[in-house]
Amino acid sequence: PQHLTNLSYSYLELDDTDLSMSSINTKALKQINELRKRLRIQENTKLELLNQCLDLEGRLERNDTRNAYVRIYKSENHKLRESTAKMERDFMNEMNQIVGKMHVMEEEYEDKIGERDDKIRRLEEELRLLRVAKNLDDVTTTTSVMTGLGSSSI
Repeated sequence: PQHLTNLSYSYLELDDTDLSMSSINTKALKQINELRKRLRIQENTKLELLNQCLDLEGRLERNDTRNAYVRIYKSENHKLRESTAKMERDFMNEMNQIVGKMHVMEEEYEDKIGERDDKIRRLEEELRLLRVAKNLDDVTTTTSVMTGLGSSSI
């Protein structure tokens, strides 16, 4: 009976050991499953973060490209503004020259008009004097003819 007792005790001991091994294995399996889940979550998170990084890098490249275009456009705009300012300055200089020439031409024209007006007045005065002289001649001729007729008829 003692032998049975030892045997039962051994069986019970083995059974307890099996149970505790089984519970250890169950716990270990649960831990492994939990660790697998966490690993999957971390891998998904890592992939999501990598995608976000790639997206941000793409945005940065696009922004860098846009910034480069903006710099180019600003440079071209600056050149165009300088060119426009030069054209406006040249135009104003030409306008000033034209206005100066017009002023000189206007003065010359006014001088010529003044000279012509003076000449017209002199000619009108000469014409008036000639008419007066002619009238005097006509009057003198008529008078002398009349006097000559009158003295000859007497």
